Amino acid sequence: MIGSRLEDLAGLLRETENRASAAQPCVIRPSLNMNRHKSGDPAIAARSGSGQHIATTLSTPRKEVELLLKIHNLSLENASEPKA
Repeated sequence: MIGSRLEDLAGLLRETENRASAAQPCVIRPSLNMNRHKSGDPAIAARSGSGQHIATTLSTPRKEVELLLKIHNLSLENASEPKA
């Protein structure tokens, strides 16, 4: 009983190892570095106004740039509202 269970587990382990070795490695793409671009994207936006242009310039996905610009605009709106 224990021997057959060990054989089953060993088979599962071999199968898992085979699948893992056959798997494609993940592609790591450059991502938005919030520390590096936090002040850079809005400055570029002020000059160009285009999220696509910023994304191309920084080699960053367009959606990430658009999200950062939305957050920046919201923070500017909140900063300009009078405090109650």
